Amino acid sequence: MMKCQRYVFLLSSGQLTEAPLASRLEASAHRWMCHRCRAFTRNNDTLDHIMAAQRDRLMQPDSSDPPGVVPGEPSDPGR
Repeated sequence: MMKCQRYVFLLSSGQLTEAPLASRLEASAHRWMCHRCRAFTRNNDTLDHIMAAQRDRLMQPDSSDPPGVVPGEPSDPGR
């Protein structure tokens, strides 16, 4: 049986999606039985969505920026 530490490592590192079928099934069975890893998975998914939304927000051009300013990079007013 998979231990929590192994499950968290595989999920957090992104290796779980590329793991062999047997490992994915073992992880799925572990998540089914372990309420802490189910909660961790939900929190990890929420954090992924928050980070993606933040990245998208930072990459959107701001209408107040002059042309040529790259979103997310600090501008140098001295130039």
